[in-house]
Amino acid sequence: MSLTDPVALQQILTEKLALYGFEYVGGEFAVHQGRQSWRLYIDLPGGGITIGQLGEASRLLVDELRLNGVDTQFIHLEVSSPGIDRILFTLAQCQQFVGKKVKVKLKQPVQGQRKYQGLLESVQADAVSVQTAEQENVVIPWWVVAQIRLVPDISISMKKVKT
Repeated sequence: MSLTDPVALQQILTEKLALYGFEYVGGEFAVHQGRQSWRLYIDLPGGGITIGQLGEASRLLVDELRLNGVDTQFIHLEVSSPGIDRILFTLAQCQQFVGKKVKVKLKQPVQGQRKYQGLLESVQADAVSVQTAEQENVVIPWWVVAQIRLVPDISISMKKVKT
């Protein structure tokens, strides 16, 4: 398997994670100073993954890469939780968070802008609709989305801490 083949890597790692009860949320690939880097976001099906579970998953994934002939000396594998400001990698993930506040970065401008922030209003077969602070609904084709990320509601988070 070629490490630069994200589809093959995702399939192998997703299957391995599922065997141990983890869910692959998404991943990011980068090359930095000649070294390949994979950041994988995983969770438990109901959410709430712990640091210990992330460490366990990381060890499992490194072993799986080695079994598939990947020289792990030349890669950096980072296993992370999606976090409260999670990236939404698919339209199906976006569907789960309709009604939540999001930040959207675009590959090219839509209606003259490359960034939007607002409520994720709806998800269509190939687009998302975001309601901006100005109450404008912007339909963004999925192929134009570079990244869509949840904006954490700090007031809810702070209430949980205080109680």
